[in-house]
Amino acid sequence: SNLPFLPPVAPTRSPKMDRGAPRAVVACRASVSHSRSLDTLLAIPHVAFCMASRIPMSAAFLCASRTCRAVGDLPEIWRPALEACMMVGPPTDVVQQWRENWYCYWDGSFGMPRNPETHYVFRPGLEVALCGVVRPRSWEPSGPAREMFKELRSLLHLRGRIASTIGWGDEGDGRWIPLLVPWSGVDGALTTQSLLSKLGAHEEIIGACKDRGTDSSKDMSQDLPKGWLRSHGEWLLFHAGSDKLNPLPCFAVAKVRPDLVAGFIGGICHT
Repeated sequence: SNLPFLPPVAPTRSPKMDRGAPRAVVACRASVSHSRSLDTLLAIPHVAFCMASRIPMSAAFLCASRTCRAVGDLPEIWRPALEACMMVGPPTDVVQQWRENWYCYWDGSFGMPRNPETHYVFRPGLEVALCGVVRPRSWEPSGPAREMFKELRSLLHLRGRIASTIGWGDEGDGRWIPLLVPWSGVDGALTTQSLLSKLGAHEEIIGACKDRGTDSSKDMSQDLPKGWLRSHGEWLLFHAGSDKLNPLPCFAVAKVRPDLVAGFIGGICHT
């Protein structure tokens, strides 16, 4: 009832005018008329958004029809969808543990640090989105929302193909959790230091990284799809903070786009 006034649409041909015309000509005229009407409707943001809300995202990706293709090309459709998925939810699993119940060794406390403002794992703390993906608190993606949403879907699909437990000599039950990190030119190349710095890790953790990319022992998360990592030009497989804290942050990430790092994060315990 609150739809804006629709602009006038050019009148279509009367059926009587098509009498005697070849069927192909009639079909072409109808297609052109439908095309103009659809373009007119999609030019109205509120109408376009209402149409998009009734089209599953999977259909928009698959371009099942001209309407889906047209709606799928509207940037104002994908931005709200991405923001809704990546909205911050309550911290869970190891993300919550790194805030409330972790062991700090570098300050001599061997428990929760005496001064959390000075000794921390990540500051500000990492967040867990409503879709279950870990993200930095500052979420300012610069790339096209549709492409970001596509990478999010791919990441969630990949989660179902890997072993949930990390391994790597873990004495607990550390599990891989999907991770998305917006990236920009100022962040530079994807390295252990640049990634940990981007996430706000403590300097003690940044200075104690162990590469797992060449590890071949059977307990080193062999079910993780290294082929997926290596299919990208820049990728990392490592844990950080050995002898500095528990749980240790673990990463399996790749730069899937110039403006986005995707993969998995988790925590393991070593004694």
